[in-house]
Amino acid sequence: MKRDKLFAAVLVLAAVAALYVLLRSVSSGQKQAAASSGAVPEVVVSPTQHIAAQPISQPDRVVVYYFHGNRRCRSCLKMEELAASAVRSGFSQELASGRVEWKTVNIDLAQNEHFVWRYNLSFRAVVLSRQVSGQEKEWKLLDGVWHLLNSPGEFADYVQGEVRSYLRG
Repeated sequence: MKRDKLFAAVLVLAAVAALYVLLRSVSSGQKQAAASSGAVPEVVVSPTQHIAAQPISQPDRVVVYYFHGNRRCRSCLKMEELAASAVRSGFSQELASGRVEWKTVNIDLAQNEHFVWRYNLSFRAVVLSRQVSGQEKEWKLLDGVWHLLNSPGEFADYVQGEVRSYLRG
């Protein structure tokens, strides 16, 4: 009886893993095909008339993410406050131009679960993403923020230095 339950559990786990791998490969294949085809999206004007739309040019930018969950402790709230303040105070012109973007993301929501996998998140975090022509080229987990929570000046210097480095390329 125990062997049957164990076998069933292993079988379910294997099926889930296979499904995950299949979905990831299909998703990345579609993204690569769309990116490499260079196809111009089509805009429907009326049922009988079609015009080709111009591809939307996206500026190169650095996205600063703060990832949190449903439950937020004092340290998590403080980390968000310090990181947002560092970005706002150090990059006001870049924020206005779109060259830097600040995003707060709840990773406990189903629609944001992909961030956990993409950035290997196991805790609340600040992540930088360099995006060129709308595609993420590299990312970095700023794990030093946890050690600097009680030093707001050093925290700001650390975050701003990393963002500047990503802006330079």
